[in-house]
Amino acid sequence: VDATTNRYIGIYEVDSNNKVVSFKLIILTAGDIKVPAPVTAPTLPASPLPGTGPNTTKVTTSVGAGNHLVTKVSSTLIPTPNVGDAAPTGAGVTNPYTPGED
Repeated sequence: VDATTNRYIGIYEVDSNNKVVSFKLIILTAGDIKVPAPVTAPTLPASPLPGTGPNTTKVTTSVGAGNHLVTKVSSTLIPTPNVGDAAPTGAGVTNPYTPGED
């Protein structure tokens, strides 16, 4: 049962004539749902190179069919995301990023 979309479960006890004998409505809570263990995103083979303009860097790599790159530049350490996490947004993010561009 996908409890994110389907929060309610109706459990019916029926007799041999398929008539309801008893019923229980269950409203799911977070504790009723098994959450899959997070999987750390695998390392992307990417290499930094000096950019073409002053004070720039470019990154070279390739992506799978239908995917694209996103870059995030930060003055603080960026934690490794899990597979399935949303792409970063906000300050310092370029989405999409073209490999080899400054």
